[in-house]
Amino acid sequence: MLGRAMGGCRTACWRAIITKQAAESAAWQPKAVHARWRVTGRVGLVGHQSEESTVKHKAICGMALWLAAVAVQADDVVKTLKTTIPGRVTLSPTEVTVETPAATIERVPVNEIEWIAFEGEPLEMKTVRSEVAKGLYEAALKTLEKLKPERLTRPEVRQEVEFYRAYCTARLALAGSGEIVPAGKLMTAFVRDYPQSHHTLEAYQMVGDLLVAMGEYARARPYYEKVAAAPWPDYKMRASVCVGQALLAEDKPAEALKYFDAVLQQKVEGSLADAQRRLAILGKARCLAETGQAAVAIKALETQIARAPADDVGYLAQAYNALGVALLKDNRPREAMFAFLHVDALYSANREAHAEALYHLARVCRELRKLDRAREFETTLKEQYAESRWNRQATQ
Repeated sequence: MLGRAMGGCRTACWRAIITKQAAESAAWQPKAVHARWRVTGRVGLVGHQSEESTVKHKAICGMALWLAAVAVQADDVVKTLKTTIPGRVTLSPTEVTVETPAATIERVPVNEIEWIAFEGEPLEMKTVRSEVAKGLYEAALKTLEKLKPERLTRPEVRQEVEFYRAYCTARLALAGSGEIVPAGKLMTAFVRDYPQSHHTLEAYQMVGDLLVAMGEYARARPYYEKVAAAPWPDYKMRASVCVGQALLAEDKPAEALKYFDAVLQQKVEGSLADAQRRLAILGKARCLAETGQAAVAIKALETQIARAPADDVGYLAQAYNALGVALLKDNRPREAMFAFLHVDALYSANREAHAEALYHLARVCRELRKLDRAREFETTLKEQYAESRWNRQATQ
């Protein structure tokens, strides 16, 4: 086990040892997370050129840029999991209709859409989507602040800006870097003002998550039920995972287990369903740990960690937290400490998971009589995640 492999290390070296061991294990070393959208280009010209050739070159480049701009402005663009579709977009919560340049109609289910770029939108929106994909929510909000209302002449573009503003604010609030109530008001206002948005289902889930973070479990359930009403099996699975996680937060593991088992019994194939299935495994393991089956939970979690891609840092952060909790339930606090240290040392970019890890690290260090380290983790939790539910629990 991890604790024995690192046994005997001095307190001051914990983080260094965790990082070193991660480098020796492909399963624990996260690779760089690749953004979905990249902008590349060349700067400067190589070699000597005559003035005439330079002028021609600039003229050609200018024409090419103008043509590209015209082409971009001529259509909306829908990026799906498999292809890119240009055309004029009509939105709804479950399906986007695209009237293509060839005068054909493409109907795209919302659960297959990665993003939509709208004709006439500010160029900054591409930056916003890239920043959100990387989890850079504060940066995305700063980019959104640059957009003047008079530039948002098309309703769909205004809707897109409002969604990303509410979404980024909510993500930061859930991670403890912002207040939950204002974030909830923003997201609720989006759902009210733009009921036909293709972001509606995601917004419903986010409202539910914010309510759970406030401890308003009963109020969160109807929003998850709206997600469950979507016509795709993977969204129904997604809603069940959300309800299960809410019940775990409410300290109802036996009831939560039913929802995770329901997800695992689904025979739906595809990457979207697989993602929910993997989350359900983590949720079920937490339920088992809380209901006297910690050894079974530990074995399942170790298997998931070994199988997870090294660059799936969000999933690994959740898995190591779940493993740490299961080890605590199995009366193995030292090994639990090292599981949580994985999150602190390697996956702190996942702010929600990092806040939970710091909470547990402070508690387990006190149990192990490592009081200086406990105070260090408590201070970090308070300073970096003051608004998180984990900090609220720590101060109760």
